[in-house]
Amino acid sequence: MSATVRHAFALEFLRNGASAFSLQKTLGHVDISMTKRYVALADEDLKRDHIKASPLNKLI
Repeated sequence: MSATVRHAFALEFLRNGASAFSLQKTLGHVDISMTKRYVALADEDLKRDHIKASPLNKLI
């Protein structure tokens, strides 16, 4: 499988709700540093995740 296909799979896997640790196991990586090479989240992804997961949401 090419690096481009692996990168696209990794990004969509995470966007569909999987954790980075699940992705690590799925790709067969021994440690998370290799997995990071395939994952480049866009600013919009980070913003959405921050809004969803921020502990401040419970205070508001």
